[in-house]
Amino acid sequence: PLLDLLLKVTSLWVVMSASVVHLPKPTITIQPTDLVMWGQDVQITCSITGGEVGGSFIFTKTPGPFTQTVDSSSNSTILHIHQVNFTNEGSYQCQFQRADSSSVFSDYVNLNVTVILPKPSIAMDPAGVVTFGDLIAINCSISTQYLGGSFTLQKTSGSFTKTQQSSTNSSTFRFLEANDNHVGDYRCYYETLVEYKTFTSPLSDNVTVSLRGDRTFSVMGPILWNDLPLQVREAPSLSTFKASLKTHLFYLAFNSSGI
Repeated sequence: PLLDLLLKVTSLWVVMSASVVHLPKPTITIQPTDLVMWGQDVQITCSITGGEVGGSFIFTKTPGPFTQTVDSSSNSTILHIHQVNFTNEGSYQCQFQRADSSSVFSDYVNLNVTVILPKPSIAMDPAGVVTFGDLIAINCSISTQYLGGSFTLQKTSGSFTKTQQSSTNSSTFRFLEANDNHVGDYRCYYETLVEYKTFTSPLSDNVTVSLRGDRTFSVMGPILWNDLPLQVREAPSLSTFKASLKTHLFYLAFNSSGI
């Protein structure tokens, strides 16, 4: 009896093995193949060779959980991901299934999502040399769909920096009365938060603030210095100079008021 049972089990295994359909390993591809921009559409194609037609394609993602089944009457199907975001990032695989069998999983394709900001444009009004005391407006703008960020204006020399929030694609920085402190080169950049990641643009080109007029320090400095009495200009120390200058200014103030 034991021998008969063994023969029956062996015969059953032979029959079952002969009836199993061994499906080939699927092929998986992704478009676009390089870095994907946030908000772009992505297509992941899974296909199988060997004349197998009709079944289900199962897509999975690591890290998960993500599983999506797409029924197909052909030997391939496409997983459409519309307007991708950072939650769609990961490594995707696919598997082909029929009622009587399943394939192994395909290799991986990677989906990496990013945001690339262009270099901002910068412009100054008035352009060129500015008259002492004039209003200066420096505009920084960027061509992007990622709005709601901030623009930062920097002076290339010194520590000046100013940041302004903007709901549009530009921001204007204003200096109400141009003076010597404003002279120099300026540049700007744009920064924005997309989902939970912060992205920063490259720096813009430079604009230069130059002043003209008889009130600039380069003009007025020597004039004011030469107007000081000789004993003030030839003070032997800084403390003596300050005391002498204070006395001289008090004298001018009281003398001009008629006291």
